[in-house]
Amino acid sequence: MTTSDSISTKSHAQHQSKPDSTDKLLLATPVRSQWQIDLQRLCRHRAAMAGLILILTIAVMAFLAPWLSPYPYRAQHLDFIRAAPSTQFPLGTDSLGRDLLSRLLYGARIALFVALVVVAIEVVIGVPLGMVAGYFRGRLDVAVNTLADMFWAFPPLVLAMGVVAAVGPGLFNTMVVIALVSWVPFTRVTRAKVLSLRQRDFVQASIAIGGTHGWVLRRHILPNILITNLVLVTLTLPTVLLTVAALSFLGFGVQPPTPEWGAMLSEGRPYLQEAPWISTFPGLAILLTVIGFNLLGDGLRDVLDPKQTW
Repeated sequence: MTTSDSISTKSHAQHQSKPDSTDKLLLATPVRSQWQIDLQRLCRHRAAMAGLILILTIAVMAFLAPWLSPYPYRAQHLDFIRAAPSTQFPLGTDSLGRDLLSRLLYGARIALFVALVVVAIEVVIGVPLGMVAGYFRGRLDVAVNTLADMFWAFPPLVLAMGVVAAVGPGLFNTMVVIALVSWVPFTRVTRAKVLSLRQRDFVQASIAIGGTHGWVLRRHILPNILITNLVLVTLTLPTVLLTVAALSFLGFGVQPPTPEWGAMLSEGRPYLQEAPWISTFPGLAILLTVIGFNLLGDGLRDVLDPKQTW
Protein backbone atom coordinates (compact mmCIF):
# COMPACT_ATOMS: atom_id res chain seq x y z
CA MET A 1 0.00 0.00 0.00
CA THR A 2 1.40 3.39 -0.95
CA THR A 3 1.67 6.38 1.38
CA SER A 4 -1.08 8.25 -0.45
CA ASP A 5 -3.45 5.26 -0.13
CA SER A 6 -2.71 5.03 3.63
CA ILE A 7 -3.47 8.72 4.14
CA SER A 8 -6.69 8.40 2.14
CA THR A 9 -7.80 5.38 4.20
CA LYS A 10 -7.15 7.20 7.50
CA SER A 11 -9.02 10.29 6.40
CA HIS A 12 -11.97 8.14 5.24
CA ALA A 13 -12.02 6.30 8.58
CA GLN A 14 -11.94 9.58 10.50
CA HIS A 15 -14.82 10.86 8.34
CA GLN A 16 -16.83 7.72 9.06
CA SER A 17 -16.19 7.91 12.84
CA LYS A 18 -17.41 11.52 13.16
CA PRO A 19 -21.14 12.03 12.56
CA ASP A 20 -22.09 15.02 10.48
CA SER A 21 -24.33 17.86 11.66
CA THR A 22 -27.50 16.15 10.39
CA ASP A 23 -26.76 13.00 12.40
CA LYS A 24 -26.04 15.08 15.51
CA LEU A 25 -29.37 16.86 15.08
CA LEU A 26 -31.23 13.58 14.74
CA LEU A 27 -29.49 12.13 17.77
CA ALA A 28 -30.25 15.24 19.84
CA THR A 29 -33.95 15.26 18.92
CA PRO A 30 -35.96 13.50 21.67
CA VAL A 31 -38.35 10.76 20.60
CA ARG A 32 -41.92 11.65 21.56
CA SER A 33 -44.64 9.13 22.21
CA GLN A 34 -48.01 9.32 20.52
CA TRP A 35 -49.80 10.65 23.60
CA GLN A 36 -47.27 13.49 23.86
CA ILE A 37 -47.92 14.40 20.22
CA ASP A 38 -51.69 14.30 20.77
CA LEU A 39 -51.36 16.40 23.93
CA GLN A 40 -49.36 19.02 22.05
CA ARG A 41 -51.98 19.09 19.30
CA LEU A 42 -54.72 19.47 21.91
CA CYS A 43 -52.89 22.40 23.50
CA ARG A 44 -52.78 24.09 20.09
CA HIS A 45 -56.51 23.58 19.55
CA ARG A 46 -58.03 26.83 20.82
CA ALA A 47 -61.63 25.66 20.97
CA ALA A 48 -60.70 22.51 22.90
CA MET A 49 -58.60 24.48 25.38
CA ALA A 50 -61.41 26.99 25.87
CA GLY A 51 -63.81 24.15 26.61
CA LEU A 52 -61.33 22.45 28.92
CA ILE A 53 -60.72 25.66 30.87
CA LEU A 54 -64.46 26.24 31.16
CA ILE A 55 -65.14 22.70 32.41
CA LEU A 56 -62.22 22.81 34.85
CA THR A 57 -63.45 26.14 36.21
CA ILE A 58 -66.93 24.74 36.81
CA ALA A 59 -65.48 21.57 38.36
CA VAL A 60 -63.24 23.54 40.72
CA MET A 61 -66.14 25.77 41.75
CA ALA A 62 -68.27 22.68 42.40
CA PHE A 63 -65.51 21.08 44.47
CA LEU A 64 -65.02 24.25 46.51
CA ALA A 65 -68.75 24.89 46.92
CA PRO A 66 -68.71 24.56 50.75
CA TRP A 67 -66.05 27.27 50.94
CA LEU A 68 -67.23 29.52 48.10
CA SER A 69 -70.92 29.55 49.02
CA PRO A 70 -71.82 32.62 51.08
CA TYR A 71 -74.75 30.80 52.72
CA PRO A 72 -76.00 27.22 53.17
CA TYR A 73 -77.98 26.29 50.08
CA ARG A 74 -81.06 25.48 52.19
CA ALA A 75 -80.94 28.64 54.31
CA GLN A 76 -84.02 30.82 53.87
CA HIS A 77 -83.90 34.61 54.21
CA LEU A 78 -87.59 35.43 54.54
CA ASP A 79 -86.92 39.17 54.53
CA PHE A 80 -85.28 38.90 51.09
CA ILE A 81 -87.69 36.79 49.05
CA ARG A 82 -86.99 37.23 45.32
CA ALA A 83 -84.38 39.87 46.14
CA ALA A 84 -82.49 41.30 43.18
CA PRO A 85 -78.72 40.73 42.85
CA SER A 86 -76.82 42.86 45.35
CA THR A 87 -73.65 42.88 47.40
CA GLN A 88 -75.35 40.73 50.04
CA PHE A 89 -76.75 38.30 47.49
CA PRO A 90 -74.56 38.47 44.35
CA LEU A 91 -77.05 36.55 42.18
CA GLY A 92 -80.19 37.38 44.10
CA THR A 93 -82.55 35.03 45.94
CA ASP A 94 -85.34 32.69 44.84
CA SER A 95 -89.00 32.53 45.78
CA LEU A 96 -88.14 31.09 49.21
CA GLY A 97 -85.38 33.57 49.99
CA ARG A 98 -82.52 31.14 49.32
CA ASP A 99 -79.24 32.48 47.94
CA LEU A 100 -78.96 31.63 44.24
CA LEU A 101 -75.17 31.69 44.15
CA SER A 102 -74.94 29.05 46.87
CA ARG A 103 -77.52 26.89 45.17
CA LEU A 104 -75.80 27.20 41.79
CA LEU A 105 -72.46 26.12 43.26
CA TYR A 106 -73.98 23.08 44.92
CA GLY A 107 -76.04 22.44 41.79
CA ALA A 108 -72.81 22.14 39.80
CA ARG A 109 -71.90 19.19 42.02
CA ILE A 110 -75.18 17.47 41.24
CA ALA A 111 -74.93 18.17 37.49
CA LEU A 112 -71.35 16.92 37.06
CA PHE A 113 -71.83 13.92 39.36
CA VAL A 114 -74.99 12.75 37.63
CA ALA A 115 -73.53 13.25 34.14
CA LEU A 116 -70.35 11.30 34.96
CA VAL A 117 -72.19 8.44 36.67
CA VAL A 118 -74.73 8.11 33.84
CA VAL A 119 -72.05 8.07 31.14
CA ALA A 120 -70.03 5.52 33.13
CA ILE A 121 -73.06 3.21 33.29
CA GLU A 122 -73.68 3.69 29.57
CA VAL A 123 -70.07 2.74 28.80
CA VAL A 124 -70.26 -0.35 31.02
CA ILE A 125 -73.43 -1.50 29.26
CA GLY A 126 -72.86 -0.34 25.68
CA VAL A 127 -69.19 -1.05 25.01
CA PRO A 128 -69.16 -4.78 25.98
CA LEU A 129 -72.35 -5.38 23.99
CA GLY A 130 -70.84 -3.66 20.95
CA MET A 131 -67.61 -5.62 21.29
CA VAL A 132 -69.23 -9.06 21.42
CA ALA A 133 -71.71 -8.16 18.66
CA GLY A 134 -69.01 -6.94 16.28
CA TYR A 135 -66.52 -9.69 17.10
CA PHE A 136 -68.69 -12.82 17.16
CA ARG A 137 -71.36 -11.59 14.72
CA GLY A 138 -74.01 -14.13 13.75
CA ARG A 139 -77.02 -14.61 16.02
CA LEU A 140 -75.42 -12.70 18.87
CA ASP A 141 -75.01 -9.68 16.62
CA VAL A 142 -78.64 -9.94 15.51
CA ALA A 143 -79.83 -10.17 19.13
CA VAL A 144 -77.82 -7.11 20.24
CA ASN A 145 -78.99 -5.08 17.24
CA THR A 146 -82.61 -6.03 17.88
CA LEU A 147 -82.30 -4.98 21.52
CA ALA A 148 -80.68 -1.70 20.51
CA ASP A 149 -83.41 -1.03 17.95
CA MET A 150 -86.08 -1.62 20.60
CA PHE A 151 -84.56 1.01 22.89
CA TRP A 152 -83.79 3.37 20.01
CA ALA A 153 -87.36 3.23 18.68
CA PHE A 154 -88.44 5.77 21.30
CA PRO A 155 -86.87 9.17 22.01
CA PRO A 156 -84.65 8.72 25.10
CA LEU A 157 -86.24 11.63 26.95
CA VAL A 158 -89.78 10.34 26.39
CA LEU A 159 -88.80 6.81 27.38
CA ALA A 160 -87.01 8.11 30.47
CA MET A 161 -90.07 10.12 31.49
CA GLY A 162 -92.25 7.03 31.22
CA VAL A 163 -89.89 4.85 33.26
CA VAL A 164 -89.34 7.51 35.93
CA ALA A 165 -93.09 8.02 36.20
CA ALA A 166 -93.41 4.28 36.86
CA VAL A 167 -90.55 3.86 39.37
CA GLY A 168 -90.76 7.31 40.95
CA PRO A 169 -88.57 10.44 40.74
CA GLY A 170 -85.32 10.93 42.60
CA LEU A 171 -81.59 11.31 42.05
CA PHE A 172 -80.75 7.59 41.97
CA ASN A 173 -83.72 6.63 39.82
CA THR A 174 -82.94 9.44 37.38
CA MET A 175 -79.34 8.30 36.89
CA VAL A 176 -80.22 4.64 36.39
CA VAL A 177 -83.14 5.32 34.04
CA ILE A 178 -81.22 7.72 31.78
CA ALA A 179 -78.33 5.26 31.54
CA LEU A 180 -80.63 2.34 30.72
CA VAL A 181 -82.31 4.19 27.84
CA SER A 182 -79.21 5.90 26.40
CA TRP A 183 -76.53 3.20 26.03
CA VAL A 184 -77.31 2.49 22.37
CA PRO A 185 -74.81 4.98 20.78
CA PHE A 186 -71.90 3.31 22.57
CA THR A 187 -73.02 -0.10 21.30
CA ARG A 188 -73.47 1.10 17.73
CA VAL A 189 -70.13 2.94 17.55
CA THR A 190 -68.21 0.13 19.24
CA ARG A 191 -69.78 -2.53 17.01
CA ALA A 192 -68.88 -0.63 13.85
CA LYS A 193 -65.29 -0.17 15.02
CA VAL A 194 -64.91 -3.82 16.01
CA LEU A 195 -66.31 -5.01 12.68
CA SER A 196 -63.54 -3.05 10.97
CA LEU A 197 -60.84 -4.29 13.33
CA ARG A 198 -62.01 -7.90 13.02
CA GLN A 199 -60.78 -7.99 9.43
CA ARG A 200 -57.35 -6.50 10.13
CA ASP A 201 -54.27 -8.64 9.62
CA PHE A 202 -53.00 -8.44 13.20
CA VAL A 203 -56.32 -9.72 14.57
CA GLN A 204 -56.51 -12.52 12.02
CA ALA A 205 -52.92 -13.47 12.78
CA SER A 206 -53.61 -13.62 16.52
CA ILE A 207 -56.57 -15.92 15.91
CA ALA A 208 -54.54 -18.07 13.50
CA ILE A 209 -51.75 -18.71 16.04
CA GLY A 210 -54.28 -19.91 18.60
CA GLY A 211 -55.13 -16.79 20.57
CA THR A 212 -58.33 -17.13 22.57
CA HIS A 213 -61.24 -14.81 21.91
CA GLY A 214 -60.88 -13.20 25.32
CA TRP A 215 -57.17 -12.56 24.74
CA VAL A 216 -57.79 -11.05 21.31
CA LEU A 217 -60.57 -8.82 22.63
CA ARG A 218 -58.45 -7.67 25.54
CA ARG A 219 -55.11 -7.20 23.79
CA HIS A 220 -56.08 -6.08 20.28
CA ILE A 221 -59.71 -4.94 20.12
CA LEU A 222 -60.13 -2.99 23.37
CA PRO A 223 -57.02 -0.75 23.06
CA ASN A 224 -58.05 0.23 19.53
CA ILE A 225 -61.56 1.35 20.50
CA LEU A 226 -60.60 3.40 23.57
CA ILE A 227 -59.94 6.61 21.63
CA THR A 228 -63.23 6.42 19.76
CA ASN A 229 -65.19 5.86 22.94
CA LEU A 230 -63.30 8.61 24.76
CA VAL A 231 -64.43 11.11 22.14
CA LEU A 232 -67.97 9.72 22.35
CA VAL A 233 -67.93 10.14 26.14
CA THR A 234 -67.09 13.84 25.89
CA LEU A 235 -69.81 14.33 23.28
CA THR A 236 -72.37 12.37 25.35
CA LEU A 237 -71.83 14.27 28.61
CA PRO A 238 -73.66 17.45 27.48
CA THR A 239 -76.58 15.36 26.20
CA VAL A 240 -76.88 13.61 29.55
CA LEU A 241 -76.67 16.92 31.39
CA LEU A 242 -79.48 18.37 29.26
CA THR A 243 -81.60 15.23 29.76
CA VAL A 244 -81.21 15.40 33.54
CA ALA A 245 -82.07 19.11 33.54
CA ALA A 246 -85.11 18.48 31.32
CA LEU A 247 -86.43 15.72 33.57
CA SER A 248 -85.96 17.88 36.67
CA PHE A 249 -87.57 20.85 34.91
CA LEU A 250 -90.64 18.71 34.16
CA GLY A 251 -90.76 17.34 37.71
CA PHE A 252 -89.57 13.81 36.88
CA GLY A 253 -85.96 14.15 38.00
CA VAL A 254 -84.18 15.45 41.08
CA GLN A 255 -86.70 16.76 43.58
CA PRO A 256 -86.57 19.95 45.70
CA PRO A 257 -84.95 21.11 47.90
CA THR A 258 -81.93 19.51 46.18
CA PRO A 259 -80.26 22.33 44.20
CA GLU A 260 -80.47 20.94 40.67
CA TRP A 261 -80.18 23.41 37.77
CA GLY A 262 -83.20 22.12 35.86
CA ALA A 263 -85.40 22.22 38.96
CA MET A 264 -84.14 25.73 39.77
CA LEU A 265 -85.03 26.79 36.24
CA SER A 266 -88.54 25.46 36.72
CA GLU A 267 -88.93 27.15 40.12
CA GLY A 268 -88.28 30.56 38.58
CA ARG A 269 -90.66 30.13 35.65
CA PRO A 270 -93.70 31.76 37.39
CA TYR A 271 -91.60 34.83 38.23
CA LEU A 272 -90.00 35.58 34.87
CA GLN A 273 -91.56 39.05 34.75
CA GLU A 274 -90.75 40.26 38.26
CA ALA A 275 -87.64 38.20 39.10
CA PRO A 276 -86.02 36.91 35.89
CA TRP A 277 -82.70 36.18 37.64
CA ILE A 278 -84.19 33.10 39.32
CA SER A 279 -84.30 31.27 35.99
CA THR A 280 -81.62 33.21 34.11
CA PHE A 281 -78.61 32.15 36.14
CA PRO A 282 -79.42 28.38 36.23
CA GLY A 283 -80.05 28.56 32.49
CA LEU A 284 -76.67 30.23 31.93
CA ALA A 285 -74.98 27.59 34.08
CA ILE A 286 -76.48 24.81 31.95
CA LEU A 287 -75.56 26.65 28.75
CA LEU A 288 -71.92 27.24 29.72
CA THR A 289 -71.41 23.66 30.90
CA VAL A 290 -72.88 22.21 27.70
CA ILE A 291 -70.77 24.56 25.56
CA GLY A 292 -67.64 23.56 27.48
CA PHE A 293 -68.23 19.83 26.96
CA ASN A 294 -69.08 20.31 23.28
CA LEU A 295 -65.95 22.36 22.61
CA LEU A 296 -63.79 19.82 24.40
CA GLY A 297 -65.42 16.91 22.59
CA ASP A 298 -65.03 18.52 19.17
CA GLY A 299 -61.41 19.32 19.93
CA LEU A 300 -60.64 15.75 21.01
CA ARG A 301 -62.29 14.43 17.87
CA ASP A 302 -60.13 16.72 15.71
CA VAL A 303 -56.93 15.87 17.56
CA LEU A 304 -57.39 12.10 17.76
CA ASP A 305 -58.64 11.66 14.20
CA PRO A 306 -55.73 10.10 12.27
CA LYS A 307 -57.05 11.55 9.00
CA GLN A 308 -56.95 15.12 10.34
CA THR A 309 -54.40 17.39 8.63
CA TRP A 310 -52.29 19.61 10.88
